[in-house]
Amino acid sequence: MPPLDLIPALVGSIVGAVVDAPAQPPPPPIVSPLPRAISPLARLGEMQPPVDNTVVINGKLLTLAPAAQIRDTNNLIVLPAYVQRPVNVRFLVDASGAVFRVWILTPDEAAGAAAADKAAAAAIAAAAAANAAASSSETSR
Repeated sequence: MPPLDLIPALVGSIVGAVVDAPAQPPPPPIVSPLPRAISPLARLGEMQPPVDNTVVINGKLLTLAPAAQIRDTNNLIVLPAYVQRPVNVRFLVDASGAVFRVWILTPDEAAGAAAADKAAAAAIAAAAAANAAASSSETSR
């Protein structure tokens, strides 16, 4: 076969292989992730980027625990240097007051957390008012 006849033969072979190839199956459907297991005791706050094993949350300077875990919005553990801007978080402190668990919240989680905190605060206030009313009625007897 002369070299000039080789190119059309190669192109024809490639085109034939592509046309005869079976169709690719459709990609699997995107499954929504499960809700994250964030401790109900975790407090809501806005965290500034950590500096030298300290972090500012809600304007308060806190120490990061030696084994602190920071989880991103995909629930992956990240290094403190990952946080480069202020972020909404849920966090836990240990017995010494050091931050040892942090969950960076998605915008939806942050909105839901704020609403849940307001509802919890209202429930606590209502319970405190009911207790105060009950104790004042008992003392008046």
